[in-house]
Amino acid sequence: MKKVKEVHGEKYEEFMMKKLVAIPGNICESDLGIDPLTANHIANNVHVIVNSAATTNFDERYDVALSVNTKGPSHLLSFVKTCKNVCLFLHISTAYVNDGRVGKIEETALVPMLDIENEMKLVSSLQENQHSNQKMKQLGLQRAKIHGWKSCYTFTKAMGEMKITSMIGDIPIVILRPTIIESTYKDPFPGQLPGLFVDPQVIADVVPVDMVVNAAIAAMAKHGISGIPNINVYQIGSSMVNPVTLGNIVDYTYEHFKCNPLLDSKGDEISISKTKYFSSIGDFSHYITTEITKESGLMEALINNVKPSLYTKLDRHCKKRVQFFIQMAKTYETFGFFKGR
Repeated sequence: MKKVKEVHGEKYEEFMMKKLVAIPGNICESDLGIDPLTANHIANNVHVIVNSAATTNFDERYDVALSVNTKGPSHLLSFVKTCKNVCLFLHISTAYVNDGRVGKIEETALVPMLDIENEMKLVSSLQENQHSNQKMKQLGLQRAKIHGWKSCYTFTKAMGEMKITSMIGDIPIVILRPTIIESTYKDPFPGQLPGLFVDPQVIADVVPVDMVVNAAIAAMAKHGISGIPNINVYQIGSSMVNPVTLGNIVDYTYEHFKCNPLLDSKGDEISISKTKYFSSIGDFSHYITTEITKESGLMEALINNVKPSLYTKLDRHCKKRVQFFIQMAKTYETFGFFKGR
């Protein structure tokens, strides 16, 4: 079958503009933030509903992540059940809802095994006490680790799947679990993206975004036509057929910029060095603290006996940068040490 763009040629954009209608809404609200008239029109006319809404911020506030990643899908599925002609609900999740699992992971739906309502009540009680931004972020990480996940993102996405599983009725549901989505392979044009506190032997399971879209379209066609009311799960990745380690990617990047160096503002080549790997957050923290302290000029300032106010300013800036890198390392630990495939 020809691509839609090939079929319509020069009139492709005109055709697409007739098909695309932007409607403001809010997945965090039970009525999706859509006015009743528009909601009724959608309910009477749509055949397939795809949910790709999510907060992918790995350092998100727990209340925000719960509202978007966990409650959001259930709000949308509730609306789907009011649609007269709908034949499929497709939810885009993440392969990392399997956070912590090792080896080959089966394509099975997550069974509700957490008291999600309790998590929501906990957040509501803390919101009333006006918890700070940082405390809400820390809470998300704490709750995730208590229940066996390593990040607020993967934890709330997993609970979103559980909410969907608990609501299954007579509508076919497809859950797509992409791994690390990177730039396009072909459509609409090739692109690039870059990434540490990792195990270099871990498989870097990346998949181009256009391949994820193609998988979604194929799943819609298959299960939308069949009309069988069950849940089908598809994990979209590359690790089983085309495995590449994180170490490979870092080495390829190093070799590329060694052969094709970037230039600084003066036109001089920017030198790069081999990447160091750390298996513990303690070793990484010590390394990054030492490197940033050297780079900041803090030691020179101490030796040269600079003004206390200047030293304090440098020290504060240095600690802030160290904290940032350590927090990022902890946040992305899930992906740097994930052994599932």
